[in-house]
Amino acid sequence: MTFDYSILGLLGLTLVALGWIPQTIDTIKRRHSGLTMEFDVLYTLGSLSLMAYSIYINNLIFIALNAAATFMAAIGLYFKLIERKRGKEKKKIKKK
Repeated sequence: MTFDYSILGLLGLTLVALGWIPQTIDTIKRRHSGLTMEFDVLYTLGSLSLMAYSIYINNLIFIALNAAATFMAAIGLYFKLIERKRGKEKKKIKKK
């Protein structure tokens, strides 16, 4: 009997997604990403690149993992960009 290693891939996918879900929910509730802008940008672009590669090699587990990672990282990046925009708007108001 041989071991089906795709089970390990599914387990890894599940654990990584479960790790990101609470952070993403917290980001949405607080409307604030606790991570740096640099991290959010690099992680989002890195996940997107890995997803494209996963599609190229046609690996469903890694497609799903990297699609989820890209989506959740993009949520953090979105809120970080909103924060930056609000910060610039507040500075303009204070200068007047």
